Amino acid sequence: MTEVLNTSVTSQKNYPFSKMRYLQIAVLFSFFSCAVNTENSQFDPLKDFERQELLRSKRMVASDSIFKTNDLLMTGKYLIVHDPDLQYIFKIIDVSKDEFLFSFGRRGEGPCELGPLSFINRFGPEGQFLGIYNGSSRTYLEFLFQDIIDLNGDLDCIETKFNLEKYHLSIAKIRSKLAIGYALDDQPYSLITDGKSVNKLGSFPFQDEFPKVPREVLAMAYQNRLIKHPTESKLISTSRFSFNMDFLSWDNSGNLEIYKSLHFWPTEFLYEETAGEFAAPITSENRFGNLSTTVSKRFIYVLYNDEPWNYQFPQKSKKILVYDWAGSSIKIYELDQELSHIAVHENDEYLIGYYDDGKANLYKFDLE
Repeated sequence: MTEVLNTSVTSQKNYPFSKMRYLQIAVLFSFFSCAVNTENSQFDPLKDFERQELLRSKRMVASDSIFKTNDLLMTGKYLIVHDPDLQYIFKIIDVSKDEFLFSFGRRGEGPCELGPLSFINRFGPEGQFLGIYNGSSRTYLEFLFQDIIDLNGDLDCIETKFNLEKYHLSIAKIRSKLAIGYALDDQPYSLITDGKSVNKLGSFPFQDEFPKVPREVLAMAYQNRLIKHPTESKLISTSRFSFNMDFLSWDNSGNLEIYKSLHFWPTEFLYEETAGEFAAPITSENRFGNLSTTVSKRFIYVLYNDEPWNYQFPQKSKKILVYDWAGSSIKIYELDQELSHIAVHENDEYLIGYYDDGKANLYKFDLE
């Protein structure tokens, strides 16, 4: 009997997606499962770094205005905090004043309303638009961010309903009618135009080492998050459950490409198939590697932990790895404070980190 944590999406073979069960976190006992272990394919990312710097933190007063978060995004001097309550999904904080401003993103199922499974990105020539993918309704909402600030969050949006055959865990818009999605499919990435998937791209990390595992199950085991460059048509795709990154770009000729991949180790999971259902629960030996990723115009910041997680939640770390958009290793930041989520200013002026020690804490780290 093997104890595992089910952080996977369960899929029913030969059934429409409407019958698929979404993300769950619950301890279970698996009696019929196949352990997947690929120790020989693991690489150490730390060996590529030569520079280290110590960063010191200051707790923000605005911490006391939030309850709990699992996502942060910086846009200009504003911090967007994913902190769902009964009415709203996000809170907005003015970092320059260390002050909570207002809640944003009305909760519900109506027009321009959001569910708790909502993921934010910036897009537009100057990163002036806020794009929110609502995983529950498979819709994408667009807001001009300055309008959010000027109108205290009460405004209309542009709403796109996606007509996608496969369920997408993450979608990021890169142009007005063009988006990239990470799907539960035989290839990880899909090119989406006018709300429809028109092409697929890429392969899963170490997929050749899993010849008997369906590609859809690998998608469950990795569950990548797409994070767009603040202003350019580039994205970083990072696994939630292991340290693997793909760098994607859309050029002026209309070509989407994966121009760089950094794959360090696969997710440690159990492949389960029972009564036509697939699952990929994560084992206690798994090393998450990437706990949180945030991007600026120049760099990519990865909150890093390579210890087996052993069901410790939330995961935390005092180490940040910094890469540039070419995928080159730049430096390691050693922190004086444990964090579980991070967000960086677009011009690398400072970094904001979050940790819950029984209460919500936001910390500011000056980078200049």
